[in-house]
Amino acid sequence: MGSPVPDGAPLGLVRPYLIAHERRIERERRHRRRIRLVLLPQGLDLPGVVA
Repeated sequence: MGSPVPDGAPLGLVRPYLIAHERRIERERRHRRRIRLVLLPQGLDLPGVVA
């Protein structure tokens, strides 16, 4: 029986590039959602815009 692998988040051991990647993905998701919310009332639906 081995010891459990510690979670690095509470210790600040998460790589900065991983955090930057996750933030970029979230920012892109919010941007696509805003675009769709603007286009829908105009009768334009782009199914691929929002995941």
